[in-house]
Amino acid sequence: GQRRFMGLDWDCASCHDDSHDGRMILECAQCHGQTAFDEPASHGHERYLPLVGAHGKLDCRECHEKGPRSLKSLGLRGIIETPRECTDCHESPHDQRFVARMTTSLVLAEEAACVVCHEVEHESFRDEELQMTPELHLFTGFSLDEPHAAATCADCHDPAADDFEERHPGRHARDCASCHDDPHAGQFDSEPERTCVSCHDRKHFDPHAFTVELHGETALELEGRHLDTDCNTCHETSDADDTPRVFRGTPSRCEKCHDDAHDGFFEDRRAAQLTATPGGSCAQCHGVESFSRGVAGAFDHGRWTDLAISGAHAQVDCHACHVESDEPDELGRTFGRIAEIHGEFEGCVTCHTDPHEDEFDDGPVRVDKKTGCARCHVQTSFRSFPTGFAHGRWTDFPLEGAHAETECSSCHAPYGSPDERGRTWDRARGSDCRDCHADPHAGQFKKNGTTVCSECHTSAVGFSIVEFDHDTQSRFELGEAHRVLKCAECHEPWPLPNGGEIVRYRPLDRDCTSCHGKHHEQERRR
Repeated sequence: GQRRFMGLDWDCASCHDDSHDGRMILECAQCHGQTAFDEPASHGHERYLPLVGAHGKLDCRECHEKGPRSLKSLGLRGIIETPRECTDCHESPHDQRFVARMTTSLVLAEEAACVVCHEVEHESFRDEELQMTPELHLFTGFSLDEPHAAATCADCHDPAADDFEERHPGRHARDCASCHDDPHAGQFDSEPERTCVSCHDRKHFDPHAFTVELHGETALELEGRHLDTDCNTCHETSDADDTPRVFRGTPSRCEKCHDDAHDGFFEDRRAAQLTATPGGSCAQCHGVESFSRGVAGAFDHGRWTDLAISGAHAQVDCHACHVESDEPDELGRTFGRIAEIHGEFEGCVTCHTDPHEDEFDDGPVRVDKKTGCARCHVQTSFRSFPTGFAHGRWTDFPLEGAHAETECSSCHAPYGSPDERGRTWDRARGSDCRDCHADPHAGQFKKNGTTVCSECHTSAVGFSIVEFDHDTQSRFELGEAHRVLKCAECHEPWPLPNGGEIVRYRPLDRDCTSCHGKHHEQERRR
């Protein structure tokens, strides 16, 4: 620059060669003293980099030597751009990601990123002279809140390590496992979106901060009685120090934690009829409030027990069949078991006495595949026969002709009150004619002590309709003359010893004189 002296304009370059090749825009006196050019001005360096701390002990030539850092080579960049960044002269022990994060995260007011944590007045960049504060540490991605505020730098950053990755392991707020062992033994490794702070507070691991709402995102939502259950009931602690509590993989189905109060009764039916449900097989019928109360309408009695509840059964209280006990069993059950009272379920006869005394056990199966009592009876009433009663099919005695017009009570006498089996109709006396009808022939047609009415009376319409072949079914063949006679001309009424009379059919004399004797006597006299 130019200066005036005794009215004359002058500058240093008037007498001295410019070692900066004319690229400096400041006056020489800004940097050099007038006694010697090698003596720096005390105030010149402050505009670029204060010579304090370790910098104040340096000789100018340590930075301004020939080469990349020489004052001559810096030129305009050295003066105008003013290389003040620490990394212009010092190699950063941190990686560029760290520097970039610090630079973009803070408003530095034209200060270098290094001086955010390091002071230029200090003699060293070493950790013991760091000016790191909890507020500044936040910009590293890891907040120094409790209990981390009590930790020293060396607790996390090894001062003896030279490698950046070893010294600064890249910890962040969610990466607890960098310093702390995983007490869950990797149970949650498959869920990277869930970290320690998802369930734990950063200030303490115990007690946990796991909520009922968070538990709802697991395989078992906490509802009903489960809300009152202590965590240790399902997630047991182990006496062994090296055995972690089980969280991931804890059973979520009812039958995995609760004993089967049904003693395996529904196992086969469950496998055949149920699809998988979140709560397990018990949840098909029971809610989480109580096992003693089922979910209304959830239990299909017909589906699960092969006995549909309808008709008269629908009017009966459950305890009529499942007699409730006064004291709960070892599983807390008071609901009575059918098998304990009536034995294994085998249809109606499991609870009801068979009034037919097993007479129809071997009867045919209906077309609709129904067996047992259901072949004839329905649950509305045992006295109801919705499909009728096939008398011939079940008793081998078809109701035809006159029998079809006869009331049931004609053969099955009604009782005034049910008997010990609940039966209100008497059994039929039999299926043979003589079981219901008196023999009007007084035993004339017995063979070996038995009278077979059907040999002559084949029609069910009436006994008066007779099919009898006199030539083959008797010992007297009807000739031409006898065939035109009426039966009564030979078979006359015959008195009985005890009173009354019957028509005499057998035995009859077969001699001609039995009927024609008078005529023969007259011929003999002639």
